[in-house]
Amino acid sequence: MSLSTLGLVVQTVGAGLLALIFLYLSRDNGNRVLRAAGVGWLMLFLALVSLFVGLQRPFPYANFPYQVFKILYFVAVAVAADRMQHEVPLGRPIRTALFLGIPASAAISLFAGNGSLFFTIHSAIGAVAWIFIAAMIIRSRAPGLGKRFAGTLAVLTFLVQGLYVAFFGISALHHDEIYPFLHYTGFYDMFLKCCSASVSSSRRWRTPSAN
Repeated sequence: MSLSTLGLVVQTVGAGLLALIFLYLSRDNGNRVLRAAGVGWLMLFLALVSLFVGLQRPFPYANFPYQVFKILYFVAVAVAADRMQHEVPLGRPIRTALFLGIPASAAISLFAGNGSLFFTIHSAIGAVAWIFIAAMIIRSRAPGLGKRFAGTLAVLTFLVQGLYVAFFGISALHHDEIYPFLHYTGFYDMFLKCCSASVSSSRRWRTPSAN
């Protein structure tokens, strides 16, 4: 098993476990931030499963479901960040993301295929999503060090996504040549997401009451 595949497996298992933990915690205490985060982890788990299947059994447009689920993941995490300060629904943004994400993901998969160009575009979308999520966390009025740490992690994730854009872009220009840095992307992502999960699960974010 290659390092990149091992990293993907580790990340997939981790995302699945975190989805179960967050959804269980949110059911136990009714925390809407944790509930949205749990849905986000579930979407990430489904995205990584689809990516693993596509890598093991390549087929045309194999990255289409991966991109769709990742868009849903970003939306759910953004809702979790917004719920730190506002009472916002989750269902409507998810439905909107699904409605817009399916044609967008189909267009990306059709245009970029399954190579480095796809992951360049995919990482660019992730970078935009994470800087948006970071801004939502930083502007919230949630008290304590947890908010600042979560905001710092979101900014760091944005920077890592920027590195992915650069490396995958260079790879796309050199006929999908894979650089050593890219073998460990699953491990980088899992480390950042575990840090973020530890911050979210260790704090009971104060959520506003519904009017």
